[in-house]
Amino acid sequence: MSAFAPGELSTPAGASRRDTEASMATVAPAPIGRTRRILVAVGPPLVALIVLIAVWQASTVVFAIPPYLFPGPFHVVTGAWDARDALTSAVLHTFKDAMAGFVLSVVVGVASAIALSSSTLLYRSLYPYAVLLQTIPIVTISPIIIILMGTGDSSIITIAFIVAAFPIISNATMGLTSVDHNLINLFQMYNASRWQSLIKMRLPHALPYILTGLRISSGLSVIGAVVGEFFAGSGGEDGGLGYIIQVAQNRMLMDELYAAALLSSLLGIAVFALVGVISHLTLHNWHESAVQREN
Repeated sequence: MSAFAPGELSTPAGASRRDTEASMATVAPAPIGRTRRILVAVGPPLVALIVLIAVWQASTVVFAIPPYLFPGPFHVVTGAWDARDALTSAVLHTFKDAMAGFVLSVVVGVASAIALSSSTLLYRSLYPYAVLLQTIPIVTISPIIIILMGTGDSSIITIAFIVAAFPIISNATMGLTSVDHNLINLFQMYNASRWQSLIKMRLPHALPYILTGLRISSGLSVIGAVVGEFFAGSGGEDGGLGYIIQVAQNRMLMDELYAAALLSSLLGIAVFALVGVISHLTLHNWHESAVQREN
């Protein structure tokens, strides 16, 4: 009977150690390259987009739909290029108002969640009104906001804030109140103060929940800004995408209308992707939802 040293691999009779290592190398799965991962992630949506554009263009040609009713992609691109200066200014203005409402919703939402999670009485008293604020259609309260605050950026930012605030409040409150009771008992055993428990236990535990709320609210803030501009926007250089959409609708400029609508969607996707990247950079080193599996 032969003994093997710890960690030594036994090989079959007549086989060399090099042959064994070569066979193991062929069995081990090769790591997926970064380029292939990007293609797997981006390829299917890109193919679907190309097919959608092709069907869109083909439908306008086959059914002979007039461009003033349903313009094809070529007419939309042409109209966007002709109105590129106005659309560029509108995108920047909408982005500015959306980000202002989004930042305000983050500050107020996280602060409200901390207050609600710290007191059961506050939670039972105020959380139903946060839900009520979310369930009221923004179209119905936009005129009230405009009457109280006037037209312009203040009303637009307020509308964007109202639309974007609730997901942050809801997710942050869930994260702050779902801490493991064993951790809570541990902090109490070491006489940790409420501030220490908040900074070192509750907020780190709630961070994935908060970032999820931020991703949801980032897109909603763009929607709120466009809706606010539709009601409270002004013309000229201060006109956002909502105002462009309203003017194009009244003038039956369908190519410009479609271009503004598509730019609104792309702006929301870009803001959502930006917050998603920030979320990944924040969580990828420690949280299970962002850590890449090795097998």
